Amino acid sequence: MTLLVSSAWATPNSAVATVVPTHARLDAVVPKDGSSVDSPTEVRLTFNERVNADFVMVTVVGPRGSIVGGDPEVQGRVVRQPLTEDQAPGRYTVTYRVVSTDGHPISGTSTFASLATASPASSPSPTAPSTVPPVSPVPSNSVRHTPVETSRYEGVPDIVLLTLAAIAVIALVLGGVAVARRRIHE
Repeated sequence: MTLLVSSAWATPNSAVATVVPTHARLDAVVPKDGSSVDSPTEVRLTFNERVNADFVMVTVVGPRGSIVGGDPEVQGRVVRQPLTEDQAPGRYTVTYRVVSTDGHPISGTSTFASLATASPASSPSPTAPSTVPPVSPVPSNSVRHTPVETSRYEGVPDIVLLTLAAIAVIALVLGGVAVARRRIHE
């Protein structure tokens, strides 16, 4: 997402628009939020800009606890969290916290339902009632992550763009002051 800043100065009919990018955001998550899937092997989070590999945390918790199968892998804008094969059917919650390259933390949650068949070790006896809640494809009330068009400024650190925007605004203000002074002295 970008923020459009307009700066008008001394002379009428003069305005300059400067594009200033906002902070990183989650563009997509797989499995998709609210979806029902067969035993996923990983959770994949795609952000609109690179994230710092040193500050990534992803948890995936379901009916029998965590199914995280190792450390998250970061490749640019994509974070992959491997999952264990031992998944019970039911609802899973993905919780993530990353830090973008500009130093801002991004966190959120997403849910999906696993349609995995229970392994023999975890299957209840035929006489025992099932303790697994029914899986519903109805989307949860969690935050929705809708993919958006990528910025043409992708890869350029926010601080560089903000600095350029500030320089442009200062130059316009100083130019406006100079024009105004010249008109006063005429």
